[in-house]
Amino acid sequence: MTVKGVKIVFGTGSGALVDDVSSWLDVLEELGIKNIDTAESYGAWEEQLGLAGAASRGFVLDTKILSGLNPNPATKDLVIKSGKESLKKLKTESVSEMLQD
Repeated sequence: MTVKGVKIVFGTGSGALVDDVSSWLDVLEELGIKNIDTAESYGAWEEQLGLAGAASRGFVLDTKILSGLNPNPATKDLVIKSGKESLKKLKTESVSEMLQD
C-alpha cells in the first residue's frame, strides 16, 4: 500500500502463533497492505508466515540475512544458503532479500 508516496510495509517480530499470523494477514488484506518484512533473525516468523500461507495469499515477502550480527561473513555461499532456507520456510519461490546490518 502506498499513501502519499510512502510505501506501508508490515514489520514482523517474534513470538507469534500461526493462528495469530493468519488473523493479522486478514487485517492486512482488508487494509490493502501487501508487503511484509521479516528476517531469519526474527525468531520463527518465516516459518509462521509459511504455515499461514502468506505467499499463496499474494503478499510480497521481504527478508534479510544476518550480516553484522552474524559471526560469519556474508559470503556468496552464505547468502545463497540463507536465501534457500528462507524460501523453504516461507513456502514460496521468490522473496526480496537484503543484507541486515
